[in-house]
Amino acid sequence: MNCKTIKRMIPLYLDGQLELKESQIVKKHLEECSGCQKEIEAFQKSWAVLDRLEAIEPEPGFIGRFWTRLSQERSWQEKLADSFKESLLRKRWVPALATACLIVIIAS
Repeated sequence: MNCKTIKRMIPLYLDGQLELKESQIVKKHLEECSGCQKEIEAFQKSWAVLDRLEAIEPEPGFIGRFWTRLSQERSWQEKLADSFKESLLRKRWVPALATACLIVIIAS
């Protein structure tokens, strides 16, 4: 197997979620490939740091409030469209837009 495939399998390998044959393939590759050895060391160091962090429980109702607020948020496309409409409706843009349209029509 190539390094790209092995690197995708490393998290599963470290968690013991690979089948025996796949695990042996990864292990053999790691014995021969210094690049993938560095990759597995980086994973192990990262997980060691994460293990040292204290778990934080959210306050009651946080998850429900989060999803409610998220469902009420407008997308960036909606916000952009509203902003564009608002700026076009300002009186100073109307003459400029009309002039631009006339120039395009006349130039055609």
